[in-house]
Amino acid sequence: MNYRMSTTYQLFLGRTIPNESGNGYVSNSEMESFLTDTVGRYFNSWTLTEGISCWKGVLEDVVVVTIIASNYEHALDIRSVAKIYKDRFNQDAVLINSFRSDSLLIE
Repeated sequence: MNYRMSTTYQLFLGRTIPNESGNGYVSNSEMESFLTDTVGRYFNSWTLTEGISCWKGVLEDVVVVTIIASNYEHALDIRSVAKIYKDRFNQDAVLINSFRSDSLLIE
């Protein structure tokens, strides 16, 4: 078996939209559009996990996009995706978690 050294990236995308009149919410259709148009533009393989996170003491729905990449250029793409999400949905922050991993794709 030939394992490949990779980097696993996780983008934590909060769904609460802070605004002056309370909080909005990234709808399912907005999220699907972002995933297709933005994440899909940079990456052709990724995994989505839905969950609940806590930001500044407040619980919120979160989408975690996991991408396994094998070259440094992907790190720049990950940052671009995070920035686009942050700007589009008025987020305080988007967390990028990364760690080295050994990957084996069985086809």
